Amino acid sequence: MFGLAERFVNAKFLEISRDHWLGDQTKLESLIRFCDKEIKHPEIFWQIKRMMGAQMALRHQFLADPNDVAREVLGNAHGRRRR
Repeated sequence: MFGLAERFVNAKFLEISRDHWLGDQTKLESLIRFCDKEIKHPEIFWQIKRMMGAQMALRHQFLADPNDVAREVLGNAHGRRRR
């Protein structure tokens, strides 16, 4: 579940960074550094999911597509609803 949520975090932070591209460089650098660290988390979560799945008697499936969930969350963050 964490891996799913991590899918859209960097996209949102990069979107927020737009406000600082030509402005406060300290804020821009902070957002970029955050993304640099955050980008490593999804892969860790997907590795854990694969390892757990290999040990479970009944192979579990996570049916939600991470990109679809990210699009929905990011779209709703702007007051838009995708249909």
